[in-house]
Amino acid sequence: MNMRKRTSGIVLAVLFLLTASYCSKLYAETYPYAPVQASDPKVYRVLMKTRFVVPSSGVPVDQLRVWHALPTKREWSGTDTQVGGTNISWIPATGQKQYERSHGSHHVYWDTTVLHPGRTLYFESQFTVRSQVRVFDPTTSQTTWADYVPASLPDADARRDIHADLANIADRIKASTTPSAAVLEFCKWLSANITYDASVSYPYNDVASVMRNRRGHCAHYAEMLIQLCNRAGIPGRRVFGMNLYAPDGVTGGLQNYRADYTNTHTWVEVYFPRIGWVEVEPSSGEQGFTIPARYIQNNTWFQNYAIWISQKGTWKQPEWLYQNGASVSAYGIENIISYSEQ
Repeated sequence: MNMRKRTSGIVLAVLFLLTASYCSKLYAETYPYAPVQASDPKVYRVLMKTRFVVPSSGVPVDQLRVWHALPTKREWSGTDTQVGGTNISWIPATGQKQYERSHGSHHVYWDTTVLHPGRTLYFESQFTVRSQVRVFDPTTSQTTWADYVPASLPDADARRDIHADLANIADRIKASTTPSAAVLEFCKWLSANITYDASVSYPYNDVASVMRNRRGHCAHYAEMLIQLCNRAGIPGRRVFGMNLYAPDGVTGGLQNYRADYTNTHTWVEVYFPRIGWVEVEPSSGEQGFTIPARYIQNNTWFQNYAIWISQKGTWKQPEWLYQNGASVSAYGIENIISYSEQ
């Protein structure tokens, strides 16, 4: 009887592995990236450095966990692993490279309980990443509205409730365009009507405040494009990663608004049936389907880095407090992404 149970268990395990392998292959074939014109190859050496100051008073921090994202592999990455970066290293050496399957996240991870009050801790990771300019030509898309079915894609972001004014805009544009043309029209509307402002205090999903003030940063643009696409029936998802424009990681002024903004970016991918996922820059108007080489995708779990702390056995992410037009951290958090072009 025990042998029969054991044999049955082995058979079920094999069937599970075969099914998982098949589903993984089917998933990759069904939801690919769209073919794009890739040009102007670049190679970047990226350094990410995170600072955390252990509080010297108040509720003590019992445990600290820090994550650094690694690049997502793309066809131009030139790597022989599933990570999009090479020559990966980190300090302190207690860190380890990990893969979180449920989020498709390759990252470096530290976990420490050595937290002396008042001490400043630093966590560094480095990698080399290859990238290219990506251009999708919407005129090559034969996708029609009838190609979309009610079932959502498993890797698309959950549908959002849409702001009433955005709903009217999406309905009007959808009525006179194709799906790919509609996405560009959405980008053109966002570019013309929303002013970039990294100093705003409202969260990325507070579209009502963006519409009222007509100001927001990249995460607001991404959220609004996804809402417009959702209303039209086009699946979308946020893209986390880097926009490498400040080699020293501080030039440009964004550090004045929050000490982890420079070289950080959020944009969008939209899905066209029979074509695949297409990157979109919501703030670029007619050039929305042109993605610069300096845009480096990370996983979809967190943006570049993440910190969690345990206090009295309760885990939380440290909050950023809005003061005098800037967001500050009570834990002295700073995340600087610097790079050199090779």
